[in-house]
Amino acid sequence: MKFDDITEPLVSVVIPVYNREDTVGRAINSILNQSYKNLELIIVDDCSNDNSLKVIREFRDERIRVVELKKNSGANAARNKGIMAARGQYIAFQDSDDEWDEDKLQIQMRDMLDKNLSACYCAHRLIDNAGETIVPEDYENKEKYETGLINVLANYNVISTQTLIIRKNIFEVINDFDEEMPRLQDYEFAIRLVQKKKIGYIAQPLVSVYRTKKGISTNSEALQEAIALLLMKHGDFLNKESLISLFLYNELSAKDVSQLYVKCVQFQSVLAKKNIYDVNILEYVMGHIAQKYNLVNQVQERLYEHQMDELKSDKFVLYGAGYVAQKIYKKLKDKCIYPRCFLVTSDKKEERINGIPVYTVKEWTDKEIMVVVGVAAISQNEIIDTLISKGYKHIICYPYL
Repeated sequence: MKFDDITEPLVSVVIPVYNREDTVGRAINSILNQSYKNLELIIVDDCSNDNSLKVIREFRDERIRVVELKKNSGANAARNKGIMAARGQYIAFQDSDDEWDEDKLQIQMRDMLDKNLSACYCAHRLIDNAGETIVPEDYENKEKYETGLINVLANYNVISTQTLIIRKNIFEVINDFDEEMPRLQDYEFAIRLVQKKKIGYIAQPLVSVYRTKKGISTNSEALQEAIALLLMKHGDFLNKESLISLFLYNELSAKDVSQLYVKCVQFQSVLAKKNIYDVNILEYVMGHIAQKYNLVNQVQERLYEHQMDELKSDKFVLYGAGYVAQKIYKKLKDKCIYPRCFLVTSDKKEERINGIPVYTVKEWTDKEIMVVVGVAAISQNEIIDTLISKGYKHIICYPYL
């Protein structure tokens, strides 16, 4: 049966919009210009306070319907409202800053109808400041990403909402998007979907996904919360180590590596709040680094040396007043680099050391300054925990090799 010989089923395309006046027009045009014509476009405005609605209303096309939410509820809630309003037998999703290829719906719908599929997704182009990358990387491997999809999703996600088309009645089986998920909502949804239905795969990129600084993908705290929720909901399905690698990729690629320890402790706290105790973030991070560089101590030393090379006089404080701190001070002094002060817990025996003032943690108020921790190994973890609890964000730890 040729696709052209059948009546095209109605496809409802849902776009959640929040403050995307600069990009929403591009997204809308890419839908209205589809070669597959039997579609309706449901645009759900999540209380935008820019000119997004003005841009939307400039389009004069009877296939467009606009739903305005009364309060800002997030992209997942907006998608769910769009699903409720959909009249089509099939539902597709688009984001307000992305773009579809002209034949996206045509190609996917042909596959779904020919094979009587419940859902179908395609590869996509991820575009950012570094250039363009096709996801998944080996996207032409149709067997892996269709027949073997359940094994792929146990380790990482390849399904973005913009690439997905699904029969509307499937939502009665797997429910809507989880509105508690601050990120990774497409991953969480795909996990539920793949365990209930076969998902078809088009081994060619049909969507351009633009990653911008404005997007939620830059929010580290949201990522920690999302990973914790995934572990809580789908711990039996997921490969935990692969999931934690999302956190690692995000944090180890960050420019400010001095915050890595703090982020690990924060993440562990997020997991604990959800009663997840079988994942040790710090242990896993060090294991990951050790695997990559073969030896943890070498990595610690390199990291420490790199951070110390970046120090500038009066832009850091040196925690401790004993042997280790004096050893660090001497090396820095040889390079004419001096701390703003020595920092101690509470027992201040003198007001100055080598002419540099001494403050207790209680006296010192600048939590944004870099802290170089120079204390004995037995005390280091306790001191670092104290600093984190008091709000210090930038910490360099002396490596014990």
